[in-house]
Amino acid sequence: MKKLLLLLFFSISFAIIVIAPDTPTESDFPGAYISLGVQFGKDNNAIKFRSYQINLGTSIGNPLLVGITFGKRYYNNRSYNYLDIQGNIMFICGAGIGIVNQNNEIYIRKKIFGGLGPVMYSKDWLNYKNIIENNSGLMLAFPAFTVFGNTFHP
Repeated sequence: MKKLLLLLFFSISFAIIVIAPDTPTESDFPGAYISLGVQFGKDNNAIKFRSYQINLGTSIGNPLLVGITFGKRYYNNRSYNYLDIQGNIMFICGAGIGIVNQNNEIYIRKKIFGGLGPVMYSKDWLNYKNIIENNSGLMLAFPAFTVFGNTFHP
């Protein structure tokens, strides 16, 4: 956890790395990004959690993006890793589906999120031992690395 916080701190403290070809619209590459995220919220039993995640994504047509999210969520007495595949409309909203690995058991996770820019509200559902766990909270996502291409550019 300390390593993730340190990585998040440095990504916010220093300039965002951007690679931009001279003419991104003529590039063969559609564009891609890496962002770091943190989330704070509660589950349906009012138990507080925090999550840290890294997102890897690419453009499939402006403003549509697809990506993979790797994350870790911490509760008072437990934690789990998750992996999601997601689609989103840049800086507005998105949805995903994925898996949770907790104590070497796999569970299905679904999520939606929306907001403006790096500040979003996120809600996810986890089928944990045949009980649906609802989680919701504030999510902050910060771009750390961007490669502009033919559909993802300023």
